[in-house]
Amino acid sequence: MKILLCSVLSIISLFSLQAHAQRRFSISVTGAPAYSYTDFTGTVLIPGTNGQFVPTTLTSESAFFGVSVGAMASYRFSREWSLSTGLWYDRLTQTKPDPSPVSADAKIIMSSLKIPVLFNYKPFTTRLAPYFTVGGLINQAQPTRLINVLAPNTDESILFASSATYRAVLGAGVTYRINNHFSVIVQPMLLYRFRPNRTYERFVSYQLNGQTQLVYTF
Repeated sequence: MKILLCSVLSIISLFSLQAHAQRRFSISVTGAPAYSYTDFTGTVLIPGTNGQFVPTTLTSESAFFGVSVGAMASYRFSREWSLSTGLWYDRLTQTKPDPSPVSADAKIIMSSLKIPVLFNYKPFTTRLAPYFTVGGLINQAQPTRLINVLAPNTDESILFASSATYRAVLGAGVTYRINNHFSVIVQPMLLYRFRPNRTYERFVSYQLNGQTQLVYTF
């Protein structure tokens, strides 16, 4: 009887270990406060009074605050490494003086969709462990809203860039396993955009996300 009981317990333990080892897929929801900064100096062609295009140097510096939310799917292909992708939605806001002759404030709302492809490294299998991420993403800007706060119903939407742009992604944080299925990842992330072309003499553009993920592994 004791031998049979030990055998049953051994089989149950073996299947449990195999099931745990086979939990390679996970899904997660993400949320993050976000800060975006861009500073550039570039030369563009602007039509002159005689109809000819005149090279003009433009300088701009801007900072936006907002949130980033999304969903991710991940596949763990080794004990330490996993590959994840998904969809993020950013909504960032800036309040600045309105360039119109009327002295008012203009609220600028910038939104975008991002598709990240990330490699994640978890060096330990402990309940609480470091968590590192490296990869890239595709960024698709949505129409930017310009709102005059003195006349909220007179806002307009402008699409400044219709083509997709690309960002490098770096992240470092911690992961905490709640149980065999649920875990939480807290990870500050840097999204860095490289200079898009040679018309920019100076170009610095990045976004900082304080990302938190609630992960379900199955």
